Amino acid sequence: MLPVAQGIAGVPLFSGASVRLAVFVIAIFAAVGYFVFRLRHDKYEVLTSLPVEAAITRSQKFVLGVIALATVILVWAAPEFKWHNGELSASYIFLAIAIAIAVAGRLTAREAADAFVQGMKGMMLAALLIGLAATIELILQRSMVLDTVIDKLASLVTGKPPAVVAVGIMAIEAILDLLVPSTSGKAAISMPILAPIAHIAGLSPQTCVLSFLLENGIMGMT
Repeated sequence: MLPVAQGIAGVPLFSGASVRLAVFVIAIFAAVGYFVFRLRHDKYEVLTSLPVEAAITRSQKFVLGVIALATVILVWAAPEFKWHNGELSASYIFLAIAIAIAVAGRLTAREAADAFVQGMKGMMLAALLIGLAATIELILQRSMVLDTVIDKLASLVTGKPPAVVAVGIMAIEAILDLLVPSTSGKAAISMPILAPIAHIAGLSPQTCVLSFLLENGIMGMT
């Protein structure tokens, strides 16, 4: 989702992490505060001990460690080697991560293959939507229709404060969220139009991407 949006917006992949981290910390404190507030006003049962099945095994800890390490490497390597969607979507990268997770989780070859196939099935819809969105974008660009759409939409935000434009982007993405179930597909469909509009309105590409992410998080909680 984030690499797709940032790649289309024309900003370095995984950049702007400090702002997103600050937003995350604020959101976490707000969520925990609301949760504690609700606990104090509702009846709840205090757990003195965790169920046995809730304990994390050593294999699961290894798997979590592999995922964390892979995430750190990808976030570091993307701006360092100027990776974009093509490099990040290379199958050998995720195949290597999948093999490492299977080894850390002590899965058999059949179990690892079945889990990998199930994961690929879950990505089919997102891959299809991204492919269709890229095709539509190419057709609109070659036919010069995309420029007309951007010009008409940009006229609606001309003279508007950047903060108003950012909220408008969130509203547009919220409507698209009802129509497009895949967040990556939604980014591929909307960002080619919204990013130029945000630029014309004086909104930075990073803020445009952040508006997309905030809307996606809010709609994900509803």
